[in-house]
Parts: sequence; C-alpha cells; structure tokens
Amino acid sequence: MLTQQLDSAAFYYSKAEDLLTRHTPPLLRGKVLFDQGLLVQRIFDYERSTLYFKKAFNAYQRADNKRMQAYVLSEIGNNSYWITTDSIPAAHRYYRQALAVNPDDTTKCLLFLRIGGLYKEENKPDSARKYLRKALALPCFKNEHSLCLLHLGQIHYHAEQLDSARYYFTEVLKHNPSIYQEESCFRLLRDIARQQGDTVAWTHYARQYAHFTDSLSRRRYRLSKKLYDVKSEKVETLEQGQTRDHAWLWVSAGVVAVLVAGTWIAVYAYRLHRKRAEKAWEENKELHEQNEQLVDRNLRLADRNKNLAARNARLATALEQEKQQRETYAQLKQQMLQAYRTEHNRALEQRLQQLKAQLDAACEPASQHPVLSPGYKQAILDAYAQVLRWDKPRECLTLFDEQFDRFATRAEQWCVEKPSGKHAAARLCCLLLVDTLKIHAEILMDYRKDSYERMLSRLQQHTGNATEQDFRLALYRDVFLDTSHPTEPMAD
Repeated sequence: MLTQQLDSAAFYYSKAEDLLTRHTPPLLRGKVLFDQGLLVQRIFDYERSTLYFKKAFNAYQRADNKRMQAYVLSEIGNNSYWITTDSIPAAHRYYRQALAVNPDDTTKCLLFLRIGGLYKEENKPDSARKYLRKALALPCFKNEHSLCLLHLGQIHYHAEQLDSARYYFTEVLKHNPSIYQEESCFRLLRDIARQQGDTVAWTHYARQYAHFTDSLSRRRYRLSKKLYDVKSEKVETLEQGQTRDHAWLWVSAGVVAVLVAGTWIAVYAYRLHRKRAEKAWEENKELHEQNEQLVDRNLRLADRNKNLAARNARLATALEQEKQQRETYAQLKQQMLQAYRTEHNRALEQRLQQLKAQLDAACEPASQHPVLSPGYKQAILDAYAQVLRWDKPRECLTLFDEQFDRFATRAEQWCVEKPSGKHAAARLCCLLLVDTLKIHAEILMDYRKDSYERMLSRLQQHTGNATEQDFRLALYRDVFLDTSHPTEPMAD
C-alpha cells in the first residue's frame, strides 16, 4: 500500500506540474514543486529532488516568502549531505544561506539543530553545543528540542562525561521524543549504568531498551511485509499474463498440430513458460531482498525525514496568515516610529537598552552549565536578582515603575482581571518588556509545563490582543508612546 500511495502521489503531482503556466501564482507554483521534491526525496533520488527544490526556491523568491525560502534551502542542504563529496561543508553552506534569509524563530530552531548536528559529526563539541543551545531557546515544530537534548547527551557520552550524559538522556524522555530517540536513550543509559556499575539501573534500562527494540522490529516487519505484498501483486499479475500467453500457445500448438507437428511446438512452449516462471520467482526474491535493505535505510534516515508531512500542512495554512500579519505589523511599527520622537521617549529607550545589556552580561555564567540543569537555573535566578531585584518582588515592580513611568502599576491595571493575580501578571509583563527568553521566564516564574502559554493566552484575551506579538507591541506602545509629552522632530 505504501508503494501504491507513492505511485498515486507521483501521478497526481506530475499532472499538477503539467498544468503550471506562467500565470500560475508563485505561492501555488512553489508548493507544487516543493512537494514534488519531497516526494522524490522519499525514494532517495536526491539529485532530482534538488532540481525541484531549486525551482521551488525561485517561486518563493518571487512571492517574497522568507519562511519557505529558508525551509527549501535547508532541504537542499540535506540533499547535499548525501550527493556531494564534501557533504558536511556543502550542507553548512546551505544552512548558512537559510539563516541569512532571516526566517521565523521556529525555522531557526530547525536550522540551529541541523548545524549543531553537523558540528557533532565533525567532532567539534564546543560549536555543536553552542548551536544546540540556541535551538533549545527557540520554539520548535514538534520534537526538535528532544533531539537537541539527545545530541548534547551524546557529546558528553563520547567525552566520557557520564553524569552529564545521563542527565541529558533523562531530559530527552521528558520532552515527547520519537520512538527512535527513546530507543537510543535507553540503550545509552543502559551502557552508562554498566560502566558505572549500577546493576539496578542497568536492569531497568536494559528491559526498556529490549521493549523498544522489539517494537521497532515489529514495525520493520510490518513495513517489509507491506512492501513484499506490493511486489507479490506485481509478480502475480505477471504470472497471470504468462498464463494467458501459455493458453494462446497451446491453442496455436493445437491448430498447428492439426496441420503439422503440433506436439513438438506444445512441448517447446511449455518449457519456455517454465523458464519464464522460474525467472520471475528469482526476480521476486531479489526484489524482496532489496525491500529489506530499503526498510533498513529508511529507519536510519528517520530522524532526518520525520514529521515533514504535518509540518508542510501547517506551513500551507500559515501562508495567508503570514501575509496579512506582515502588513499589519508594518503599519504598527510605522506608527511607533512616528510617535517615537520625543526626548522623553528616547531617554526611556536608552534606559531599556542599558537594562538589557546588564542582563546579558549577568546571564553569561549560565552558559557554563547544561541547559535546565540546577546550576543553569541558579545562575539565571542570581542574574535577575542582581539586575532586576527579582528575589524581592515588590522592589522589582518598584524599579520598573521608577525607570519606565509607572509601567508595573499600569500593567496591573491594564492586564489583570482578578486582584489575586495582578503581581504575577505584572512581573511577566516586566520580563516581556526586557525581551526575556521563554526558557528564562519559565525558570523565573517557576512555571510548569504549558503554564507560560496559558498565562499569555489569558493576558491576550483580557487585553484584546490576538497574538503574543500583538501583546508585546501593546506593552512597548504603553511605555514609549506617551501622549503626555509633545512630539518633536527627530535629529538628522
């Protein structure tokens, strides 16, 4: 069934490609060509896949779609890894080009993950950790964060830093990993327990690893059986055709036998059919062996090809939304620039930039610890306590009131519908004002899973903002577009 689905998809995409004209909208042309490239990539024809991706990139350039330009370049980089002699440098070049396009944060997370993975393969652990940590600080499509943590654990494992490796592998299991990532984690945790002489842990992880290995084996068997059934249907069709040919040969032999020596022709036809049948079965055996090799190769490449179908569906839905949002944000930024002409507002912006610089410097020691480790969390708490007095909530809110025209008090009055939550909401607004990373905000506010998103959703709903971006713009507008100060021309 899998091969039949691929054949059907290839047929319909080929028809769609034939219908493309010079009047076809660039976004539609880009999607058809990009999906064609993904389909060809599934059958490992990387050179033809790259040709489709390059055509799709040209179409997305004409449509001025930055996100899809970056995404297509990342797929070309993946193909280059398999078809060029300098595979890793070639993939690096395309990933850098994708970053230069300036995509959104979700696509940047994917690119940083892939760059970090390349550095890991080059045995450059420092560079790999740098990019993998960048990826962890950004939102992801599905389970890129778990793959980042798996890469970090493998780096520590190969460096024989077993405690750090065990920490990361344990974190992977908390971040919704794929079944292949879980299998790798349990295998490596089992090996670490064996090296550390922990018999109880070794027994636990060995049992888990055996469970996942058995599940993957059954999955391989089912996929192999499906492919084998497809090939068997083709062989059966071939045999039916041969049977019909054989019947015609017998009829012909009978007719000729009436006229001449039909018996000799019938024997000859029977022997010819037998040879063809034996040859067909031999070809079927070779096809079955090729299918098993194909299944193994698909499993090795599973991490590189996972979730592409779901991701493409989300990207297609976001195309029109992104176009409308771009126009809206452009107008908002223009309005802010027009209003941002007072000496008072320039002084506020200078204070804000100085505060951000102090926070960046104070957070630098956290990079010496693994992300989300106790040392990392403590370093972040210490940094914000030093710069923002975060360990003393009332003093922190007072600081923002003094520095930014009673910002914390205004945030409480504007954002909060229940008096019991006004301090927590105001503190989160203060963090958003200084562009705190999501992972830092979750540590500082002691949020559990999804609490950050739920709090933002409530604040957006209460203030009438549709998205997080709209809410952040509203906070900046509250600080810098102060109508109590008359505007003045900006200096040349």
